[in-house]
Amino acid sequence: MFNFLKRKKIKETTLDIQFGAFYATKTKDGYEIIRLLDLPGDSYHYQIIGSALPNLPTVEELEKIKPFILHIPMDIAAIIDKNFQYVGHRKLTQADLAGYKYYLKEMGADEKAVRDHARQLIRLSNEAPDRMRIYQDQDGVFGEHLETIDYSAKM
Repeated sequence: MFNFLKRKKIKETTLDIQFGAFYATKTKDGYEIIRLLDLPGDSYHYQIIGSALPNLPTVEELEKIKPFILHIPMDIAAIIDKNFQYVGHRKLTQADLAGYKYYLKEMGADEKAVRDHARQLIRLSNEAPDRMRIYQDQDGVFGEHLETIDYSAKM
């Protein structure tokens, strides 16, 4: 009974999740910046905005950089190892989602489903981020909502 209480967590992280948000991770060569496009369960989809940046850029500086790679799908377990730092956010646009929409079509999604999903992501990208605890145990990767964050007071 209650075996789920005995689960041993292998790895975990806490991250503020927001579609359209920029995240930084420190590497030996500088900062890598990604932009979150979607988080549909067992994967996350993002753009690489820059890599090996010597300093952590501001959102205003990031807006001037064209994405290096328009879309990358990644297993959600990889998000735990990245130690992402929330940098800031800008609402997604149809142009921001071009690479992801192409991917969805190539994966077999019909045009209407892709269009509807893109509209939903754009709408959701205007909402406040959710602080999530993401952890991995012997059964897989799981997320737990901790709180909704109001960054507007800080910006």
